[in-house]
Amino acid sequence: MPLATIAGAEGTPLYVYSASLVRERYRAIDDAFAGYPHAIHYALKANSTLAIARLLRELGSAAEASSRATSCSPVSASRPQSSNALSA
Repeated sequence: MPLATIAGAEGTPLYVYSASLVRERYRAIDDAFAGYPHAIHYALKANSTLAIARLLRELGSAAEASSRATSCSPVSASRPQSSNALSA
């Protein structure tokens, strides 16, 4: 759907994300490190949009929170504790 159509229907400003592009970029990063033990963590502080966080979780990403407040967000609370990382 063209962005102009979405903007006309929803108004501006607004954020529009492509799930297929997020999946593509996630897989590219994951594939780049395929030969090494690794884990991909999504920084909730960068974008705490629940739909994006859920999509990344479905792809295998864990959450990274830089503060206790972020780690107590609804996004982080919906994850198993072992998949959340709190950085200092």
